[in-house]
Amino acid sequence: MEANYNYNCAVIVSSCDAYEDAWMPFFTLFFRYWPDCPFPVYLITETKTYSGPRVVTLNYPDQSWATRTKKTLDRVKETYIIWLLEDLFFEAKTDTNYIVELISYAKTHHAATIRLEPNPPPDENYLNNLNLGLVSKKAEYRTSLISGIWNKDIFSSLIKPGESPWQMEVEGTNRSRSLDFQFFCVKSRALHWLNVGAIRSGKWTHEAVELCKREGITLNTRRLGIHRKRQFQMWGNKFRKGKFAHVVRQIPVAGWILSKLFYRVIK
Repeated sequence: MEANYNYNCAVIVSSCDAYEDAWMPFFTLFFRYWPDCPFPVYLITETKTYSGPRVVTLNYPDQSWATRTKKTLDRVKETYIIWLLEDLFFEAKTDTNYIVELISYAKTHHAATIRLEPNPPPDENYLNNLNLGLVSKKAEYRTSLISGIWNKDIFSSLIKPGESPWQMEVEGTNRSRSLDFQFFCVKSRALHWLNVGAIRSGKWTHEAVELCKREGITLNTRRLGIHRKRQFQMWGNKFRKGKFAHVVRQIPVAGWILSKLFYRVIK
């Protein structure tokens, strides 16, 4: 499927200069697993530029996240956006037809958003054939920023100057309760990226490192480094589920010691 602006939708990837090392692996995997993406793709950041031919970088030097985002929403001509973060590394094929159907549904049903990741999941049932549920006005994280289709004007109205993304999710959720628009969420993932973000506490997660190895992508670990605690957690969890650990747990004292050691690793 070739790029087609008649969909009146754009992909916006929110980032910052500090995480520029994520751009190459993100877009490599994005287009590998969504090669027929029919929407224009924009990257938001401060001063640096991504050189990929299918990506337009929008720069906002010395601007806060809220200002960068609101200016981008004013600048992009499409009415609907697909909001993504730069550390959502794709690992499986995207069903373009399904995404297009969801965008069409958002338009015809005057939806504020369709969350593309059920985290948290919808809290109300809703009769439809697109595997959608409703996010009620009382739901927490109603304005989750993890990934979603948004009416850009409604999205912009929920952002206040000076807010961080985390503040916007909380305060934007409170503001959203006064809106009469529908908030939808898929019941199963519409975009298939790692179950955890590629960056945690400013460092690469072990899952991201392993994914890039499998995908033949060279990940620059010099600047951000690797989240070693997360790596130890993964190793510990793998060991915990292994046959040896299962046998040791059957021994009263040894099993108790193993459990304590495992808890110290994963906490």
